[in-house]
Amino acid sequence: MSIDGITIHQEDNYIVCYIDNFSDELKELIRNELTIICHGKSIVQEDTLNFYSYPKTLKDFLSRYNNKTTKIKKGMLGEFIAHLIIDKVLPELEAISIFFNKEELSIKKGFDLNYVNSKAGSIWYGEVKAGELNGQTTPDRINKKLLGKAKDGLIEFLSGGRPNLWDSVIIDAGLSFKSPKSKKVQDLLRNDIRAIEDNPSIKKNSILISVLFHNSQNRITSDSVKQHLADITAENVFLEVIVFSIQKSTYTKIEEFLIAESQG
Repeated sequence: MSIDGITIHQEDNYIVCYIDNFSDELKELIRNELTIICHGKSIVQEDTLNFYSYPKTLKDFLSRYNNKTTKIKKGMLGEFIAHLIIDKVLPELEAISIFFNKEELSIKKGFDLNYVNSKAGSIWYGEVKAGELNGQTTPDRINKKLLGKAKDGLIEFLSGGRPNLWDSVIIDAGLSFKSPKSKKVQDLLRNDIRAIEDNPSIKKNSILISVLFHNSQNRITSDSVKQHLADITAENVFLEVIVFSIQKSTYTKIEEFLIAESQG
């Protein structure tokens, strides 16, 4: 899927997306996808009382966002961008995860983004890390650092030390897919946690995601992302791995857009 304002370099299992322009098409995509990303596709489609409306979801989003530190705000919008783009670029993957935490005014803890490939009957576990350039470092260096943090975080989650993390994902699957598909996805997740409990070293599919907020004229190079994928593949810590890097000049235009939408 092409999106006006976004340049995509995709080859094998690595993808780099440069958001060069916060285009009208990208804004419309946010309007169309916000409620689904925040609450879950199935529950939004079944909402006959307009409880999960766009204006209400905007208000709920900003109530979670406005009181956060700058670092957390960058992380939240980085994760939101990943939610917005990845399954458009990789249409064989369908998002399981939901952005909102269901128990408190926050975002979900644990796994950032999980996907199912229904045709292959497989789950892909994702971790997102977002950041900016600091000092004299380069886009490639900071992007590699972000991807490294995503890898380390995902390895920890998949170690089986926190089996309750799957409880939230299983609930998300029920909110994202209609029955009987939801049950099939939930069963895949339950099978995974049982396999990890039996053998913590078992390998799972992963998506390592970086979101770099930096002038897209000074780009992450696709060769560096390709090399990072090769390095991680050589470590043999995942069954299969996708590396997905996103670069956008700043997070503030998204923030300003969401605020303006809530006031309009």
